[in-house]
Amino acid sequence: MKRRKSWLAKAIAAVALVCAIAFALFRFVFVVRSVDVIGAPAEEAPEIVRAGNVEFGGSIFGVDTQAIIAGIAETGDYYAVDVARSLPNRLHITVQQRTPVAMTLFMQSILIMDADGYVISACDSVPDMDLVYVSDLKPGGYKIGSVVQADQDRLENLRAALHAIAENGAAAYISELNVADSRAIKIISRTRTNVNLGTRENMSMKISWMVSALADLESRGESYGTLDVSSGKSADYRPANADTAAENTENG
Repeated sequence: MKRRKSWLAKAIAAVALVCAIAFALFRFVFVVRSVDVIGAPAEEAPEIVRAGNVEFGGSIFGVDTQAIIAGIAETGDYYAVDVARSLPNRLHITVQQRTPVAMTLFMQSILIMDADGYVISACDSVPDMDLVYVSDLKPGGYKIGSVVQADQDRLENLRAALHAIAENGAAAYISELNVADSRAIKIISRTRTNVNLGTRENMSMKISWMVSALADLESRGESYGTLDVSSGKSADYRPANADTAAENTENG
């Protein structure tokens, strides 16, 4: 009997010791002590960590990765692509920076967006940035770090055009992008040439044709005409005076 009691006491003591060690590990070892931010300059890392509401000293296993991702998205400038735990006490947050490429009007605000329509910031005056002005998007609202609230078809027009513009380095040629009509997406160049892009299909090729044609037209001092690249196979230019002459002929 004494031997049995002695064995039981030792078993209880062993369990208690294991529990104490486990408690110590979870309380003092497996807790968030440091955070590595990958993909952003070192000087911006503290702000990103604050935006993610990382709880230092909290359980590494209790980290709410989705809450961190949502918090970082609200900065507008960055979004998290991964939040990973590195035991015993470190977090790795991988982020990417959104590139501002366009702006549009919403009530009294100017919304700055990336090529996918995510709102990076809002301001009350035109920023000193090389941005494409998007007309007829007609936003219904916005939240920093989220896609602007707008008709889905117009958003798809915006995305197709802005990605193609970025791929071809064409932003410097563009004054305005009109996304109202999916059958006739339009651009007004910096020389006031009206560019007809047609539909969203083969947009990159259309923008490539546009860039080549506008570069040639600008070198010859041509402006205010109409450039049609809607076929994706050629660039057809009609001078402004030709449009006027055709209109006069029709009226006559």
